Amino acid sequence: MSEIEDEVRAAMIGHEHEAPSAAQFRFRAPARRRGWVPAVAAACLVLALAIGVFVWRTHGSTPPASRSLSCPQQYQGAEHIGTLWVPSKASGVDGRHRLVPDATPQRIVVCGYLGQVEGALTGQQVLRNPAAAVHALTWLPGDSGHGTPCTFDLQPLDSSNFLIGVRYAAGTVWVSAPGSHCAFASNGQFTAAANLREPALGAYRSGTWHPRRLDGPCATGTGRLGQEAALVPPGASSLTICTEGPVAPPTPVTVHDFQALQESLAAATTSSRTGSCGATGPVTSYLLDFHYPAGPDVSLSVDPACGGLDNGSLSATATPRIESLIKQLVNRR
Repeated sequence: MSEIEDEVRAAMIGHEHEAPSAAQFRFRAPARRRGWVPAVAAACLVLALAIGVFVWRTHGSTPPASRSLSCPQQYQGAEHIGTLWVPSKASGVDGRHRLVPDATPQRIVVCGYLGQVEGALTGQQVLRNPAAAVHALTWLPGDSGHGTPCTFDLQPLDSSNFLIGVRYAAGTVWVSAPGSHCAFASNGQFTAAANLREPALGAYRSGTWHPRRLDGPCATGTGRLGQEAALVPPGASSLTICTEGPVAPPTPVTVHDFQALQESLAAATTSSRTGSCGATGPVTSYLLDFHYPAGPDVSLSVDPACGGLDNGSLSATATPRIESLIKQLVNRR
C-alpha cells in the first residue's frame, strides 16, 4: 500500500493551494464554501488513478496465461495413441528452440489422463522440485527425424497420456508426454527425442521429478540438446573413454586435451539413421562420454566392427583417423 500512500500524498501536496484553511472554514459565508469542492474532486481522481496504477503494476504486467496453471479436463485426441496435443503453444516464453526454457520456474503441474480412451482427467500433481524437472526437460535433444525405437506390442501405459505445465514469471509452456512407448514429447513447437512416460508417471504419483540415475562413468544418459545437429556439440571440457573388447584397459580413461579428435568428429558426414549393425567378434569398441561445464553429457559409441559412430541422434562413419586418435588417447594413460 506504500505506492498508493505516496500517490495520495503527492496529490494532496499538488492541490494544497486549493484547499481551504482553518480560518476559511470558520469565517467564510455558507454560499462560498463550494470553492473547495474541485480540490477534493481532483484529489479523489488522483487517488483513483493511483489505485489503477498499483493494480496494473501488480497484475497487468504478467500475461494472463502465466497466472493460471490448471489441467484441462480432457486430453484432446486421446483415442489416437501417441497424440502430441497441448492445450496451447508457449505463451510469453520461447518454445521453438527447446522443450522448456532454461529458466527458474514458478510452478509445475503434471496432469494425468490414465487409461482413459475418451481422455478424461484422472488427477493432477504439483511438483515439489520444479527446478529439477526443468533442468531435465530443457536439455533434451530435439528430434533428428529418425523416430523412436518401438516394439509392436501394447503396453500398460499406451492408452494413457500426461501433460506437464510449466509456469515462469514471463509466461507458460505445456508439454505433451504421451503414455505410448512409441511416442516422443512435444510442446507444440519443439519435439524432443525422448519418451517421458516413466518420469511423468513417477512425478504424477509422488509429486517429485526423479532424474535418471546413471550407473558407471560411461552409462548412456538421455542425451544433450544440440546432439541432433552435431555428433559432439561444442563446449565439451573433458572426455572419458570406456573400452570394451579383448584388450580393454581395466579402467576408463579421462582426458582434457582432445581437440584433434573433436575436429575430426566435426568434419564427419552425419546421417539421422542410428542403430547397431549387430556384428559380433573379438573387436574393440569404445564409448566416448563428453562432459560439459553445465548440462548433461553426450555419449558417442564407436563400433569399428560396424564402422559407425552413433550419439543416439546422428550416425557417421568411423574413419581410420578417428579410430587412431581414440587409441592414442587411450594409450596416453
